[in-house]
Amino acid sequence: MKQDDTLGFMFLLVIISIIVCIVLWFIAAIGAMNTTDGCLYRYSFVPGSDISGQTLSNTDTITQTITLKANGNYSLTQTTVGEAGFELDPNEYGKWVNTNIITETDQQIEVEVRGEASLCKAYVPTHNLQQVSNLDSDNKKIAIPRVDDLDSEPISLIFDATTDEWRNITELFPNDRYVVAIWPNRKEDVAATTREDIFTGNDIVADCRAGNTSYNPICGKFSIYSGSFVDSCNWNSDCYDCNCRRKCKEWNIAGIICIGGYHTVCDRCGCWENVNGVLPDPYLNDGSNSFEWSDNLNSLKQNYTYTCSSSAIYINSSAYQNNRKFWYSADDAAGLVYRYDGSENPSSKNQLGSNYQFAEIKDYGDQISFYGDDSVYQVLLDDTCENANTCGNEGVHYLQYRFISENPADYDGHTGGYVLNIKQTKCRRSNGIGVNDSIANRGAVEYVIMPYEQNPNDTAPGSATTLNVSSDGKGTIIVPANSEGYIWMRIKNDPNDYVDSFGQYAVEFTLNVPRDSFFEKILNPLVTMLKTKIQTAAETIFKNMTCYQGAGEDDNCTNFFDYIRAMLTLYIIAYGFLFLLGNVQISQTDIVIRVIKVGFVAGLMNEKTFTFFNDYVFVFVTGFSDDIISNMGGYSIFTAGSTINNPFSFLSSVLNKVFLSQTFGAQMMALLALGMNGVLYFIIIFVTLIMLVIVLFRAITVYMMAFMALAVLIGLAPLFLTFMLFNFTWYLFDNWLKFTFRYMIEPVIMLAGIIILTQLFTIYLDQVVGYSICWKCVIPVKIPFPNIPGLDSIFTDIEIFCINWFAPWGFDQRTGQMGLNMQHIAALVMLA
Repeated sequence: MKQDDTLGFMFLLVIISIIVCIVLWFIAAIGAMNTTDGCLYRYSFVPGSDISGQTLSNTDTITQTITLKANGNYSLTQTTVGEAGFELDPNEYGKWVNTNIITETDQQIEVEVRGEASLCKAYVPTHNLQQVSNLDSDNKKIAIPRVDDLDSEPISLIFDATTDEWRNITELFPNDRYVVAIWPNRKEDVAATTREDIFTGNDIVADCRAGNTSYNPICGKFSIYSGSFVDSCNWNSDCYDCNCRRKCKEWNIAGIICIGGYHTVCDRCGCWENVNGVLPDPYLNDGSNSFEWSDNLNSLKQNYTYTCSSSAIYINSSAYQNNRKFWYSADDAAGLVYRYDGSENPSSKNQLGSNYQFAEIKDYGDQISFYGDDSVYQVLLDDTCENANTCGNEGVHYLQYRFISENPADYDGHTGGYVLNIKQTKCRRSNGIGVNDSIANRGAVEYVIMPYEQNPNDTAPGSATTLNVSSDGKGTIIVPANSEGYIWMRIKNDPNDYVDSFGQYAVEFTLNVPRDSFFEKILNPLVTMLKTKIQTAAETIFKNMTCYQGAGEDDNCTNFFDYIRAMLTLYIIAYGFLFLLGNVQISQTDIVIRVIKVGFVAGLMNEKTFTFFNDYVFVFVTGFSDDIISNMGGYSIFTAGSTINNPFSFLSSVLNKVFLSQTFGAQMMALLALGMNGVLYFIIIFVTLIMLVIVLFRAITVYMMAFMALAVLIGLAPLFLTFMLFNFTWYLFDNWLKFTFRYMIEPVIMLAGIIILTQLFTIYLDQVVGYSICWKCVIPVKIPFPNIPGLDSIFTDIEIFCINWFAPWGFDQRTGQMGLNMQHIAALVMLA
């Protein structure tokens, strides 16, 4: 019955221990993760001197990731107009976000920033392609959609061919991405082609059909030619007088003398006459009278100043008649050039100059997507403002276009034009790398460390610190002194631009959290304290027995040396009396033994007896076990200051893992994500751990009891050593010696086996829970009625949401279960 009560009590303790451990580990693990989708790694490495450059450390490596929104707005509010729903709170832009990283002085936190953001919006500049002003009819600037905003049409600027100067299409800062496309040549056989004027909001209607000699710019074709030209040459046989000569009007009868006077007569000769036409010829859809794209100005112009008087044969030849070009078409963007300039009011605006490039339709393949049917837009540029070959590294630049005609006086006769379309991702930043534009270091991640009870969104923080990152977005935060609290972060930007910002950064923190040592924090102080108390008690007994330095109260202190003198005197008197009576046979061996006894006991009467026992005998007897145990476990019992510690260093690894490791706590919690098998594994491992802990603490108890017995025996040594003098008290001395040796050896034998079992247990425990864990989807919740007739193909395996929990690295509940090696679990049970 008593045994049943004991088993029941132990079972109750096991249940209580499991509940307490679950609650404590759950709090510890959740406290370590806070609000994060981070991971805890199986092994923790720090920079080291080994061949891999890393060393395994006694820390918990914890990662967690937060999202920094470019607009800094994390608050939703209910919509006030239109349909019911939610929208971003208009008063919550540019806010700091709490990373939930708790800092300590001199703590080092590794940070990796990934992602891309656009931190301001681009607007149509002044002196743009269409007009000098950049304001619409409501006196508002016109925003340019971002490149990745595929649901928004690009901004279309109508570029009239009569514009005789360089004009801006957009303003560029370092790292901006921009895509320029040309609206195609309109060849529809319809009387009305429309295009919206972004400045007035009205539709422009034009006849873009072939056969016309003048066009609206929205038609996507233009000509720089006007006036008349020689269309062909016509031969006129009666063109002019030739071969003129004098002729007599009347001769005399003899025909010798002119009596009627002379007059001039001429023959009629032929000539080539100009047949004039009007520039340009009507446009033809087949492109026969349009220039092909070229990057040579001479190939984009044709001479129409020929006259029939000098070039009739050429003019009437097929080389001229069949190759007359008048038009430039958006089909290949012929006749259009561009440049980058540092002034919003273009420099040398009326001069073509030499620092320009020819606009050209380019095939970027699948690299970009513009809007809707991409084939409608023909891309001229898809570039990033990041090098001197485009727009330079620093400062503002302007992308400018113009037509190829070099004489401003000719532009009045031009007709038609192009429609250029622009999308631009302005203030583009990636991976937390700041770039200087109108705001210094815009796009970098800045952070402040605030005390636990303070919020930088409510209390203005001091100066923020900019996170310096490498080209791959990696950086380090070193917490300064007296800066304990939470780290708050945001993306650095102009306060007025947060509302127009788009995108986000994913910031991953990696912390090597020092793992408190169960041995140093708990076990060593406890054991050291108990050993010190026991040793002090033994010393007190020894001092009181010998009345060392007046130990105890003077009137009650009986000097133990008097007892030794009395015993020694009694021994010598008794031995001499027996010798006189002839009852003792003296031999050499006997006399040596007795002299040694007398000399050893007489030595106890020295005032240095306590110092000898305390510094040599006690240290040897109690340290004998510690030395052997530590050597067997492979651990040193000495600290850096050469102070004797305790021999239970071999317990540090397993007890640190069980009691102080956040990673191990999360690993155990992750077992619950493995279904019913995981719950079973969880219970088995927990019970095994409790059994192991009980065994370890019982071993510590046995060790302490042995130490206490040794201390008492050494404290009573002066008494028992005198028992060696007499044969009838010899057995007491002999038993004292045996017990002293027994308690020196007993902990060694017991802990030798425990050391081996503990090391094996640690190995198998690492095999069982040998995985990193992450906070991830564990229990996907799906529509519970996939088999309703008619709905099978629609609702099968549709996931509504997912419940997150700790799960092993690489584990995905959607793809199946992850098993554990039951052999290792069985080995743990056997070892415990």
